Amino acid sequence: MRTRGAWRSRNPALANVLAVVVAFFVERKGFATNYGWPLPAPLLAIGFAVQLLGGLSLIFALWPVVGALILIAFLFGATPLYHNFFMFHGKERDPHLYFTLVNIALCGGLMMVIASAL
Repeated sequence: MRTRGAWRSRNPALANVLAVVVAFFVERKGFATNYGWPLPAPLLAIGFAVQLLGGLSLIFALWPVVGALILIAFLFGATPLYHNFFMFHGKERDPHLYFTLVNIALCGGLMMVIASAL
């Protein structure tokens, strides 16, 4: 019968890496959305993992269509949360509009990756 923490004894390096990653995201308190909502650490970790795995998928051409679709989905979720330029006026609006347009351009580039892979 296996015990609950048995994987830690077999994979101590993986356990240490996971502990560092979890600690990193638990300590992050400054990632609030434009609406003032602090995102929970697991959601932040998932967001960073999606970006990392999607990017590696494209770099190494391992399932590039899936990687591009995952990154597009991430951009559709993250852009309104962090770059909602309708909430700002004047000079405060400029960086949010810029990053929204950058994310739209990234989606276009990812769609080109999908088209070339099919």
